[in-house]
Amino acid sequence: MPPRDLAFIFDMDGVIINSIPFHRRAWREFFTWHEKNFTGRMRGKKFSNDYFNNHINGRRGAEVMHNLFGNAAVAEQTKHWDDEREAYYRKTYAPHIASLSGLTTFLETARRAKIPMALATSAPPENVRFVLGKTKLRKYFSFIIDASGITRGKPAPDMFLKAAKKLKTPPKKCVVFEDAILGVQAGVNAKMSVIAITNSYSKRQLPGAKLYIKNFSGLSLADTIH
Repeated sequence: MPPRDLAFIFDMDGVIINSIPFHRRAWREFFTWHEKNFTGRMRGKKFSNDYFNNHINGRRGAEVMHNLFGNAAVAEQTKHWDDEREAYYRKTYAPHIASLSGLTTFLETARRAKIPMALATSAPPENVRFVLGKTKLRKYFSFIIDASGITRGKPAPDMFLKAAKKLKTPPKKCVVFEDAILGVQAGVNAKMSVIAITNSYSKRQLPGAKLYIKNFSGLSLADTIH
């Protein structure tokens, strides 16, 4: 059995659901639309898998928009564009949404062991409600930290440190479940143990994790202790 003061912190996209391909599609459509209608406004930035991996995935939408547009567009307009993109993501992903293999069993085991759990995601509140409503996983998380609750996104450790404080658990006793390059970096920066889900990236792309898994099937509580 794990120590009593252990706590789990889960990212959402790519961790409890395999949504990254749909986010990538939504961002690709966003870039295509802006290149067609607002040539040059994104200061020459082009969509690519590398750009998505290193500058988008794991970041808050507001931060991505600032990096893309700078002061070229007012905040209200970029928020509107970001909201539209997120709505497109939810619409296209809704018919496919499902939790990762083995996740519910793992969460049930952790709950029976009285391990406190939080969700810490760069996603906006609308996406969190969408995912937890569709998957029925809300009951497992004592606290939820989303994009509206922080000012510095990943790879800054703020989100995970805030979750640890809510869970009343020292960072060194927290286990973070992450799948994104920036998310794993944030967990490492928070001085937490990181378990990386390799649905989106390889082990080589996610340095610093203590354990690498494809999904939660067969994962035991003992496996989380390093």
